[in-house]
Amino acid sequence: YFKSFLGEKEMRANKLRNRWAAPVLSTCLLLNKRTAHVSSASVSTLSKIEHNGNSNEYVFESNKHRQLSLLSAFFDPTSVETKPTVQHEERQATTVASNSLEILDMNGNPRALNILSFGGTTTQGSTLSNPSQQTYPKLIGSSSLEHLDNLSPGTGSSAKYPGMCLETLLSKANLDSDQSYDLILVEYAFRNVDGVPLLLHRLRERYPDAVIVFIELFSVYAEAVERGTDGNVPQLGNHVSIDWVWREKYETQPHLKEIEDYIVSEKVKGYIYEMPKPDKPIDAIEKGWFAADWNHLSKAGHEFVANDIIDFLTSRPEIALQLGFNEKRVEPMKKGDQCYNWFLNGIIPPSPEFRYEGATMYAILQSGHAAENWSLHFSNSAGYIKFNSKFPLSVPVVLGYLTHQIVGNLKVEVMVNDRDPVILDPNHYSYRIQAYAIVGMATPGENILTIKPQEGDSPFKVTGLFLGGVNFILEDDEIINGH
Repeated sequence: YFKSFLGEKEMRANKLRNRWAAPVLSTCLLLNKRTAHVSSASVSTLSKIEHNGNSNEYVFESNKHRQLSLLSAFFDPTSVETKPTVQHEERQATTVASNSLEILDMNGNPRALNILSFGGTTTQGSTLSNPSQQTYPKLIGSSSLEHLDNLSPGTGSSAKYPGMCLETLLSKANLDSDQSYDLILVEYAFRNVDGVPLLLHRLRERYPDAVIVFIELFSVYAEAVERGTDGNVPQLGNHVSIDWVWREKYETQPHLKEIEDYIVSEKVKGYIYEMPKPDKPIDAIEKGWFAADWNHLSKAGHEFVANDIIDFLTSRPEIALQLGFNEKRVEPMKKGDQCYNWFLNGIIPPSPEFRYEGATMYAILQSGHAAENWSLHFSNSAGYIKFNSKFPLSVPVVLGYLTHQIVGNLKVEVMVNDRDPVILDPNHYSYRIQAYAIVGMATPGENILTIKPQEGDSPFKVTGLFLGGVNFILEDDEIINGH
């Protein structure tokens, strides 16, 4: 196919050569590195590949492997030298070989990639000694990386925050507001998938030519149960002597299937990478893929995932072709956002842009995390937040707050500009996360948000205030800021 596509010498003189010929040649070079066998389904048509051996099984054999143990050899993005290679152990139900991420541009030269990543605490690098260098997004591009923005927000965050605040996050990450990206990685699992459709919608709107890959990592802590009793790790503890078996993944996250369908739809045109599971949960622990909490990937786990994603990308001609194009469009944000989030640093804008009364800023040291988090504590008496909206029309206001207050049956009344009060119950969740609720509409200029605790003695802990011209609703009126 590729030989006939490149055609004869006339192709070299054709004005389309610079757009098509070299990327296809790049794809040929990538494929020629290995002998491949796939099931009857064509690889070029697969957006989702199951690694569990039950469907679309594929096996690649190669003698060229990527070495991630000597990371210093890969840190120079301008280097085009052949990287050192080593053999690493056979992995069940996945590729058995790994190559470095080598992409050629339209002129046949090595292509440095711009990578953008979003995710939870694992993608952020929780439990790693050097997160800026050891996370799988960094390792994926370490031999060919031009620019990486890892915008994973940190503890207790779902995809709602980056989905609502994409414009704000990108503007803080880049001095160049028109930075383009070749590869975008999105990783949110289990209870943090709320907001993924909004984030994907806005990413595709902003970067129409980028390759978007949804990363599905597994967690022994969340997905392992004891055979016969269904007792889980939080209940029984992470003991290797227990006969652990896997729960079905859609049981742990019942909304994941709908999100997967949206990812591969025409609206997003994304891909799904699924981290391969061993036969038994304990095998993943014995391989050293997880930290002591059995939830976050270890350094070895990040290296394994990086290698496997590289195989995923380079084994698909259409992805290699898309990555090879030098110029990728960056479209303007259609409606924008205005976000104030002090959860990670305790910083709020100065008056008169933003001010509050009846609340105190407190630092919270979350269990298992070295970094402090911050929240505004509103106690028994009423308090308020005054803020200015930059938008020329009315836009929704979203309040961020911490759930699982534990002490007392706390409920609060929230109003924007003294209209349409909303009652919030932070104890609705049995675990502690940042929750988000639309509490009213902001008008152009100054607005006031009033918070009145109604029941309970615990303070109401506010983590952020978010305004969105996107209305947090997709164009087809599908609500995507919740279930």
